[in-house]
Amino acid sequence: MEKIKNLKLFGLIFFVFVLISTIYIFFHRIFLPHHENVPVKIPVEKIDIAIKNVHYIETDKNFVKKWEIWADNANYNKERNLSNFFNVKLLFFSGKEPSFTLTGDKGILNTRTRNIELAGNIKCTIRKGFSFTTNSLLYNAENHEISTRDRVTLNTGRMVIKGKIMSYDLTKKKLKLKKEINAKTSG
Repeated sequence: MEKIKNLKLFGLIFFVFVLISTIYIFFHRIFLPHHENVPVKIPVEKIDIAIKNVHYIETDKNFVKKWEIWADNANYNKERNLSNFFNVKLLFFSGKEPSFTLTGDKGILNTRTRNIELAGNIKCTIRKGFSFTTNSLLYNAENHEISTRDRVTLNTGRMVIKGKIMSYDLTKKKLKLKKEINAKTSG
């Protein structure tokens, strides 16, 4: 008799566990927002187009260059609206000339939002003598801003500044470092 009670109790506990797990999974998939800017690895079977030696240009409605991407290889997933670029060079334009250049190991372009994420060995040259390095970077097309939560090393030619959590407004040409800031003059 006691074995039957224990078996019923186990069955009831198991049923409650399955019910709670199902509700939890349903809640997470339906109600929580999905982050579009999180890096996504596209499985090989989901690649719609793969290209070598890529040159991609983004223009405004008047056909003025906003930015361009150069990459050794790229692939595109239409379902997810994502293009992956490998060994990337990204140039942002102000008029006819590039205002600054970014390079990195990998880039992801969301073809719907036009946001770009770079990862791995990021180097940015804003003008001669002024550059910074970091490990990841996000370009927000709507705000026309690049940012990172990673460590950043800025080199001004006269000073090396290190910090964490950086943003750069491309329109206002204003750079902000927000945490753990240290500076060292050279010479």
